[in-house]
This record gives sequence, C-alpha cells and structure tokens, in this order.
Amino acid sequence: MPGLIQCGYSLLGIISVLLASCEGLRLNISSLLVPPYLRRVSGVAGSSDPNNYEGFMKDVLDEMSKLVPFNYTLHVPDHGIFGTRRNGTWDGIVGEVVNNEVDMAAAPLTVTSNRREDLDFSIPIQNFGPVIVMKKPTAYQPSLGDRLSRVFTPLDQSVWLLSFLAYLAVSTIVYVICHCNPYEWRRMAKDGEATVREAESFTCYNSFWFLISAWAWQGYVRAPRSLGGRIVVMSWWVYIMMFVLTFTASLTNMLRLGPTPEDVREFTRIRSLDDLIEQTNIEFGMLQDGSTYQYFENAKVPNLRRIHEIVNENPDVLEKTISDGIKRVRTSWRKDYAFIMESTMAKYYSKQEPCDLFFVGDFTTTSSYSFAYRKYWEHTKELDIAILLLRENGILRLIEEKWFAGKCHGFMINPSQDDVFNLPPYYTVDLGSFSGALILLLIGVLLGAVVTVVEVVIYRKVELPKTEAREELVAENEQPLSQTAQTKV
Repeated sequence: MPGLIQCGYSLLGIISVLLASCEGLRLNISSLLVPPYLRRVSGVAGSSDPNNYEGFMKDVLDEMSKLVPFNYTLHVPDHGIFGTRRNGTWDGIVGEVVNNEVDMAAAPLTVTSNRREDLDFSIPIQNFGPVIVMKKPTAYQPSLGDRLSRVFTPLDQSVWLLSFLAYLAVSTIVYVICHCNPYEWRRMAKDGEATVREAESFTCYNSFWFLISAWAWQGYVRAPRSLGGRIVVMSWWVYIMMFVLTFTASLTNMLRLGPTPEDVREFTRIRSLDDLIEQTNIEFGMLQDGSTYQYFENAKVPNLRRIHEIVNENPDVLEKTISDGIKRVRTSWRKDYAFIMESTMAKYYSKQEPCDLFFVGDFTTTSSYSFAYRKYWEHTKELDIAILLLRENGILRLIEEKWFAGKCHGFMINPSQDDVFNLPPYYTVDLGSFSGALILLLIGVLLGAVVTVVEVVIYRKVELPKTEAREELVAENEQPLSQTAQTKV
C-alpha cells in the first residue's frame, strides 16, 4: 500500500510539472492529409484551425493537450511530401521542422537515421513492418477504360492496325476496279445494259460501305461483275472469315479462362520479400522517395539491395502517393502489381470495401511512426511523457481502433500458415466483362441517330426544294397542252 501511494504521488508530481512547464504554450504543428491519420472535415475548407480536420493524429494531439495544457494550429501543405534530404537540404514537412518554420510534425513519419541527425523524435506512436499488398484474384473490378479495351484485347494492337489499313487499301482497289473496268456496272449502264441505280453500286462511298458490311457479315445486294473485282472481294471475304473466327475464339478463351492452380500458387506463394524477388509474373513497387524506399536503398543485406535495384530498373513502378499505389494494385489486370508499404497503412486500406486486397507480413524488420521535434527543443520531454501516459492508460490503442476499423476480414496471410483462396473454375461472362460491347453498341446507335437527323435536314433543305420546283415546272408545261386540246374541241 505505501508503494501504491508513493506511485500515485509520483504520477501527480509528473502531471503538475507538465502543467507548470507548458502552461500557455502554443504550438505550430505541420501535418499531411493522409487518411486515416488526417483529413479535412467534410464540407469545411482547409485552414490552420484544428477543428477543420479529423483523424488519428488530431485525436492524439487533442488527448495530449488534456495532459499538457497547450493550444496548437495545424499547417497542412499541399505538396504531400514527408521529407527527403537532397544535396544537404530537407524538403517536405521534415524540412519545415529543420528550418524552424514549425515546432513539430505530426504525421505517419518514419524514424530513420538520416532524419534523426537533424531532428529529435518522440517515443513511438505506432510500430510497423514492411508488408506486400496485393489484389485478391477474385476481386477485380474493371474500370470503364478496362471494360472498353477488353473488347479489343483478344487481338494485338498490330493486328487491329494492319486490318484497318487493309480495309482502306482493299476498299480503294475495289472502287478503282469498278470505276475503270469495262465489265462493271458503271460501264454497262452507259451501254444501256444496266439501270442508273445499278451503276451507283460501287461509287467511292458504296465501295467502302460494301467492305465494312462484309466485315460485319451483313451480306450484300450486288457484287462486282468483273473477274478482277470478284477475285479481290473473294479474298477479302476469306480474310474476314478468318478474322472473325480468330477473334471469337480468342475472346471466348479470355473470358472463360479462370485462375489455374498455378495462378493460385503464384499469389499464395508470395510470403516474403525473397519470394517476390524470385518471380517475374508480378510487378512490385513502393512509394517514391519514401522511408520504405530509403530503407531498401541503404540496406546492406543482398536480397534487400536486390529489391532496390529491380525498382530502379523500372521507375514506373514507383508511386507518388500511397493512394496511387493502392489504386494501381486494384486496377491492374494486364499484369499484376504488388505494393510494398508499412503494415499500419496496409491494414487500413485492406479493411476498406470492396475487400479486394490482402497483404503478406514480413516483419523481419520493424520501425515506428513518431512525432518530429525541432532539435534540442525544450518541450520534448513533456510531450513524450504525455504520449507515455496515453499508451499506459490504453487511450492510444482506443484511438487506433477507432480510425483503423473496417468491414473486411481475412486480409492478411500469415507466412507461417498455408492460406489459400477459394477460386471459381472459370470467369463468367458478366455485365462487367460484356459492358464494353454494350457501350460500343450504344455509341453506334447514338451516332446513327445523329446521322439520320443530319440526312433529314439535308433532304429538307436541299433535295425537297428541288423536287418541288421540278413538279411545278412539269405542272406549268402540262397546263398549256390542256388548253390547246380544249381549243381544238
């Protein structure tokens, strides 16, 4: 009992010291908009007022201000950069603290040796390790661009391009043959062996329309009369038959071919960074110039150095923000993409709907998020004690559970367990897979309607006045004849 009383007096003494040393303190704090650590309140414009923001960091600062009497303002720059030293100069919010523009930085800021040279860090607020975030094989939600492009995916771009060039060339050749060949409809009409309508069968417009109709298997009314024209058209029909059959077969295979057992093993066998290095089917990247990138850059272990080398060989796998990396993981379907990031943020995004992400933990190394203080700042100790008190009484954990909650489960694969995914035997042809063709059909219907309106307008403005004028002229010519006939009677 005396020990408990003495401990209570010690705690009261610490709090009284904090109250005395920090009374009237006003802090200028820099942070970044990184959900769930900090975000603007919906419908409120950003400013230095902390009430305009919400998130994990905001709640921690508010709880600290209850233990240490201080007020604070939030400086939230738009650049979104944590901080990297370039040519001896720090940028981002780290640079703001180093240059004494603000008192401290409150963000998911990783403690590194380079940053510690110019900053003081608080005791850890969160601990984490590097993890590998990937997309579940069954959870792909194609974007509008993917749905449109999926219709053309069965054939390579070079095949589409050469087919279009072949269409232009063959249409031109058919028009030239039908225009110049004496055995064609045009010549026969001049000799009185065909009607004017038949003579117009292969004008420039009709020649191009004839070939594209054959491409869509619409049939035709008249074919070329000459042997040369028939040979060209026959060769085009053979090409179109092979084109349509090849496209149909390739599209069927693409839609029905689902994840094989090898594909499942390809995902589930990624249990560590070493597994990621040994495969080539999955691209992987990380945050550009982030602490994770710096960790691999400065690592002395060969396999970690190898990750940095692979990433540098293809700079396109680096992302500017964490949200961009998560978006790329979710939307990649031509080649799968894995994003290496901190476990705390990975856990947050994996818990959010549509529950299409999972991550593999590789906690061989751990680090922490901490507040960054100005070097040799006099209030460092008081604020650290406040963070310790929040950790000891469980408030820090309650804040974390509040902001990192989600509706998804089963988002983490333990490297020591043989976790697998339950996958269907093949992909069904659902609306998402077929919506590209429907969108193209809608575009064609709308375009046909617009062209019809234009044709009606042209007819009413150009053709109809000519027809009416011709009918009036015929009526005038018939009237004198009728009068002459009456006179004779």
